[in-house]
Amino acid sequence: MNNALDEQRIVEIAIEQFQNETGLRLAFDPIPVTDQDGDGVLHLLDTGKKLKVEVKKWAANAAAGNLVAKMQQIAKLGNGVLIADYIDPRKAEKLKEAKVQFLDTAGNAYLNQPPIYVFINGKKPAPQTTNKKPSGKAFQPTGMRIIYAFLINKALVNAPYRDIAEQAGVALGAVGMVIRDLVERGLLDDNKQLKQRQLPNYNQLLDEWTEAYPQKLRPKQFLGNFTTDNDHWWQTLNPQKYGAVWGGEIAAAEYTHYLTPKDATLYIPKGAMNPFLKEARLRRIHAFEAPHINIDLFEPFWNYEDKTHGDMAHPVLVYADLIASDEPRNIETAQKLRDQYIR
Repeated sequence: MNNALDEQRIVEIAIEQFQNETGLRLAFDPIPVTDQDGDGVLHLLDTGKKLKVEVKKWAANAAAGNLVAKMQQIAKLGNGVLIADYIDPRKAEKLKEAKVQFLDTAGNAYLNQPPIYVFINGKKPAPQTTNKKPSGKAFQPTGMRIIYAFLINKALVNAPYRDIAEQAGVALGAVGMVIRDLVERGLLDDNKQLKQRQLPNYNQLLDEWTEAYPQKLRPKQFLGNFTTDNDHWWQTLNPQKYGAVWGGEIAAAEYTHYLTPKDATLYIPKGAMNPFLKEARLRRIHAFEAPHINIDLFEPFWNYEDKTHGDMAHPVLVYADLIASDEPRNIETAQKLRDQYIR
């Protein structure tokens, strides 16, 4: 089914459910597909107010942090509302806390447009709205490695397949399948006559990669969850000594000078983990323990030496770490990081 038709149907059902639940009247105007700043305008007919719309399919599979980050981008252009297939109760609370307005096809909603205030939560989705997002080669672990290589080096998209495979740390045969999948999804243009490939919408590719990263790639690299009683444990350590780089809050604090880090993410080769743990004096978190400090160790998934960012992971990866946390303070920092380093 055509994506535009899918999204149109989501909007129609969500508006119908909202009107049935509240008696308030809404109308939707789509905007041209060339406009990258939203999918349309929602008119609150009873007050005359207008909201910029972002339509999200398979929202049940998206991290709340991704939804909040996307809506914060929309909010820069004016008041916004997320219209989705389904927002589960936990995610609804997170969105409300972040002041992200939403409607879904189950009848859940949050609108705060005085004198209108609506918060409906806990309604179950209809069976047809719970389909999982189809997965192709691009957003499986191998494809995620290739996309990441493109995101941090846009020129690589035009390199020979062998060079792409080497930079991404994947088998040569995977590159063609991933590129074909990206083309089918409209995330990559491949002009065979000009022998030229390009990313037509970098921001969309970044958003989709960031959304898939916590589910598809990050767990496969997980080495362990640790803690310490020393709040300043990381400040005297040199991760480069172990071939490691900081991700998450520590790297974000270094990049933006905005966040005071508490929890930590470190990307470290598996063989260097034990010497690092010994020097840092970290211990594994026990079952049912609620530590003051969480320290997650992951094995790097890339195959290149980054001499530009020193002991910090690339801003794209740090951005994804922050969004995956679902913490409002991290999501706010992620937006600053994106504005300063990724755009």
